[in-house]
Amino acid sequence: MTLFRFRRPRAMLHRPGGRSCRFVAVMLAALALIRLIPGAEAEPRHAPNSHISLDLDESFTPSDRFSGFVDRSSGASFVIIELPGPQPYDELKTIPEREDALAQQGLTETVVSALPGRTGEYVYFSGKRVASGRGFAKFILIFREAGLTATISVNVPQAAIDDGTYTRAQIESILATAKVEDRPAKSAELFRFGYLGPFQEAYSLGGMSKAYSTSGKVPAAGENRMFEEPTLFVSPSLGTQIVDPRTAAQRSFRSLGGLREKTIESEKTVKIGGLEGYQIIGETADKETGTEIAINLVLLVGDPGDYYAMVATMPLTDKDKFMPEIEKVIASFEPVKPEH
Repeated sequence: MTLFRFRRPRAMLHRPGGRSCRFVAVMLAALALIRLIPGAEAEPRHAPNSHISLDLDESFTPSDRFSGFVDRSSGASFVIIELPGPQPYDELKTIPEREDALAQQGLTETVVSALPGRTGEYVYFSGKRVASGRGFAKFILIFREAGLTATISVNVPQAAIDDGTYTRAQIESILATAKVEDRPAKSAELFRFGYLGPFQEAYSLGGMSKAYSTSGKVPAAGENRMFEEPTLFVSPSLGTQIVDPRTAAQRSFRSLGGLREKTIESEKTVKIGGLEGYQIIGETADKETGTEIAINLVLLVGDPGDYYAMVATMPLTDKDKFMPEIEKVIASFEPVKPEH
């Protein structure tokens, strides 16, 4: 799992010559989780918690798990990731150039091309991915417009492409309509905390994932505050089913990127907010700077296909003071059931 790679961190992947690019890895991890399908009889639709709109038909409804749209009859979805400011685009536009990184996320046979009908600053590429034994065709648009950077990823079952149910032209015609609206659409609350103590919301990623820190500051471009202050990341499910939270939590703990070898201090089963889960507490250090941090990872599993991942990090020097506070915050977590 790669759910815990959030906005604006430092080194995770390395370009030739040693330049770090963890920010690109964040987006690759997010794009690898996305499922989409195009529609017909389209009209402009505004994605929840996003400034981005697309021309879609009424078969798509706003998702209650991410910023985007879902065709519930097929399980397909449009997922939109929006980042403030134009700066992230300069890094994200290099994603299709990194075949090794794309392959690590299961994306193969990627091809960069022009998007018919699209103007302005953008990068468009397509590829393939295999998930749960099924093949998918992927179509990804990264663009900069009106002071924002956004990505839209489309994932169509390969069988639907092969039998002509959906065509590349249909998908590309929808992506070409993406635009930035003046105001974001509102979205449903997926979780809440009964206690935040010294923490406050700092920013969100993909509309639903959120970060909390002691300062509440939004990281500057290229800055990773997880090594500077206690930070808690919360990510709801993106539709990947988890059968064994213990195994999934252990795999997630090991796969946290940009870090040296991790040591586990304690691990146990937990029940929080009515959900069963697994918790791992340990220590590690930043590969680049050697800064030591403590980690508190919790994975909670609800209904099939639903889970919540929480990862708290803090400089090791702050562990004694803030780990007890983090434990209180996590214990106060409560999922919010969406209304249908």
